[in-house]
Amino acid sequence: MMTRSFLIVLILLLSSVSVLADLNTLPDITYTKHFIIHHDRGYSETASVIGDACESWLNEISTRLDLPLSKQKRIPVFLYRNQADFKKGTGHDRPGRVLGLASTKGQIELDASGIFASPEQIAGHEITHALLFQLYGDRITALPLWLNEGTAKYITNDWETIDRMVLADAISKGNLFSLESISHNFPNDDREGLAYAQSTSAVMFFVEKHGEKTLSRLLHSIAITGSFEESMVKIIGQTPDVFEKEWRRSIEGNLITGRIIHIAGIIGLIAMPFALLAAYLAIRRRNQRIIDKFNEEEWEEANRRDWGY
Repeated sequence: MMTRSFLIVLILLLSSVSVLADLNTLPDITYTKHFIIHHDRGYSETASVIGDACESWLNEISTRLDLPLSKQKRIPVFLYRNQADFKKGTGHDRPGRVLGLASTKGQIELDASGIFASPEQIAGHEITHALLFQLYGDRITALPLWLNEGTAKYITNDWETIDRMVLADAISKGNLFSLESISHNFPNDDREGLAYAQSTSAVMFFVEKHGEKTLSRLLHSIAITGSFEESMVKIIGQTPDVFEKEWRRSIEGNLITGRIIHIAGIIGLIAMPFALLAAYLAIRRRNQRIIDKFNEEEWEEANRRDWGY
């Protein structure tokens, strides 16, 4: 009995040592009003800059989406110098794809290297998740993943040319996901970028049609009812399926318009040299006519001087 108790105590002690060893990888701390930022030595200036960005995002996101500030004294943020440290600290080994994490426990972890994306923008994305986790609590699974991620990308203005290209390619090939299929998980392969692009596009369409305040009302309604479908019908008077059909028609129409503009642009580029040549020749002809007219007038004036008529 004594031996078993000793072993249990030893295991607990070893576990505590392991936890302390992990904490010692980020030994320094920088405080802001709402955040406690853990970082490596010599990283205080970076931590201060990111801390200011975190405060700015927290204020903007909580205001725009009417999400309450954290009830914790401060939100813990762990800054890692690079992807290697991020992998070691979080266990995620997907360079360039996973750059930040927010947990339901209320902590945020960031790759602060800035190699793949701005750590300030990543911070805003993860703060959105952290606030939504706080709002939903145990009901977080009621919030579709595409709406969760799409809101985080929309609110931080994280919509780039590559997202439009990925979306356009999927539309042209008929490879779009149904929103239902990305409500709980995103694919863990090259199609993950498409899932994010669709999510952002769908949220942007929602806001364009119904407004940002309505997005906020929808998020709060889902948290209260625990039902995405019920909340959609209540807030915008549409089922998720009807909304998705409208969104698809919108992006497909935009793709066709974009192609027409693109083709017109190519035609314009091809035609431009000919238009410039025609303009050049027209100007030369006009100038020649002016010269001829001038010479004609000069000749007549000379005759009048010489012959008196």
